[in-house]
Amino acid sequence: MGANLQLYTFNDDKSPADIKEHWRIIQDELESDLEIPLCYSGTVKELSRGVDFKHQVMSNRDEAEDYIAGNQEKYGRAMAVKYREPDNTYKWLVGGWCSE
Repeated sequence: MGANLQLYTFNDDKSPADIKEHWRIIQDELESDLEIPLCYSGTVKELSRGVDFKHQVMSNRDEAEDYIAGNQEKYGRAMAVKYREPDNTYKWLVGGWCSE
């Protein structure tokens, strides 16, 4: 079975606790949208509950995406990586590998 990388972006004004709570809501909503809850959806609802935060800051979004793609375990907890935007603001990239 194939996999696709599902990613969400959060502004840096969100605390890790805020991101964890919003992530829980995203997964809950995706779960409730399914007619058959145990089927593969190709969405982040298939990831384990919770978010693992990495404390290093990536220099751009591409680097953050590459880090998640290379280090997050398929179906494991989502991974969150902070990165710098071209305007020197920061954002969080959150996600992981899901089934296709």
